[in-house]
Amino acid sequence: KSTHLQPSNSKFLYMLPYVALGFMSSKFDETAMNLALIQIEQKLGIAKATAQWLNTIYYISTAAFAIPMGKVAERFGLINSGICFHLLVACISLGCFFINNFYGLLVMRFICGAFIGGQIAVRNTVLAKYPARAKAQKYIGFTMITNQVSSIVIPYAAGWLLELDFHWLFITTFSISLLASFSLIFFQQASQQTKKQKFDIFGATFLMLCIAGFCLMFTLISYEQYLFAGISFTVSFISLISFYFVEKKHVDPVLPLYLFKNPISDIFLLNVVSFSMAIGINWLVPQILMDSQRSGFVGSLQAVMALISAISLPFINKKVIGKYVVVGCYSVLSVAFLLGFALSQNTTAFIVLCVISSFFISSIVQQLYPMTLLSVSQQLAGKVAAFPTTSRTVGNSISLCIMSTITALIVEKNHNLEYEVALKKGAQVDFLFLLAACILGLIDCIFRIGCFRNEKGKFGYKESKIRELKQEEELLNVMKDIKTEETTKINQSQAVTIIQQKEELLNVM
Repeated sequence: KSTHLQPSNSKFLYMLPYVALGFMSSKFDETAMNLALIQIEQKLGIAKATAQWLNTIYYISTAAFAIPMGKVAERFGLINSGICFHLLVACISLGCFFINNFYGLLVMRFICGAFIGGQIAVRNTVLAKYPARAKAQKYIGFTMITNQVSSIVIPYAAGWLLELDFHWLFITTFSISLLASFSLIFFQQASQQTKKQKFDIFGATFLMLCIAGFCLMFTLISYEQYLFAGISFTVSFISLISFYFVEKKHVDPVLPLYLFKNPISDIFLLNVVSFSMAIGINWLVPQILMDSQRSGFVGSLQAVMALISAISLPFINKKVIGKYVVVGCYSVLSVAFLLGFALSQNTTAFIVLCVISSFFISSIVQQLYPMTLLSVSQQLAGKVAAFPTTSRTVGNSISLCIMSTITALIVEKNHNLEYEVALKKGAQVDFLFLLAACILGLIDCIFRIGCFRNEKGKFGYKESKIRELKQEEELLNVMKDIKTEETTKINQSQAVTIIQQKEELLNVM
């Protein structure tokens, strides 16, 4: 074990192999599958709205299992669990190479998403716990740049492999995951949770049913199965209500609602919006271009723009508060999506708009990422480590289903036109959906997001606009926890000690 890879004192240069390979393990899988959907539609003979479920089921599984898998990692060791998650993804990817059935792939994608969720939760926790606190934000910035450099190669490599066959994408994921597991061996183990954990099985189940039911509704609408779409929505709504009440009562919930307040709740919403825009643009590119290598090349150009964003953002952040950066990006994107609606029939204009939009979407995501991890104390970082993953899943799943449904309905309505022309008409309406999501994020950011104390001295900073969790709300939830069935067995003196310990924890924030 390296002395340079220990909790609260790790050096980024030594973390770099894991940071790069851990990111590529999940990023290649997601990017490649998005580019492969058209080939999968043709080879397996399935509809567009059905094929996108290979991505949607993956994202839903990632959201549902990210936090439970994160808790498994805390219980059995962060590093050991990370190694296991990567090895399991490698095994599943190898299995996918031999499958030629849509439903078989769907099941494997669901299982893969669960362990990818664990990978991401471990990676986020490592980034929060292993660097010194003073260097955490700086290291997160380095990580974003590293990720964007990796992202330049991934789309073009995936496009080239698709010229052979989509199955070879799984062999690549298999290889990267093996290397990522090896890179974790050199990390020193972080402290483990010694108490027995209660896993929120019902919470994870209701979360899956809620997102899956809502997304399935749009797929059923694309098939004009309106009765079943209504049933699917009802299941989603009931699951959402059930999820809320289960989370309120559970000792260790999937989403800790006592933390789910401004600013975390609004950062979560902005993440949902930004990820829905990102996946929307990425989904449109191969659908409109219908050429894997050209789509991969455009994806690489988008990654270059994201890299430029990652490099330039730290300099902007030295002068301007994060809120102003996000508001500015949403404003530019609103204009870009409006132009996309007007110019999507022109392939060149479509490509230019998608590439430029990537710069501003990436800027928003990179701005929100450290805001999420650093919105709580380092001791509570594990509690919010899976929030970006969950918000990404919600945004990606809903956006994929809505946009594929819109496109399928418009192509069907314009069946008398050439297929490519009908697709571009669908893209026009898809840009309106992206515009609506963008305006929602802009309004929320303007009226709900404030500034942070560490932004003092920057343009836009005002003491009256500081947004932070209230200790009184946290303490109230601590007291509620003590009233649960699990904690009523503790005597009065032990309960007072727990409250005092958590008060000290909150004072760090």
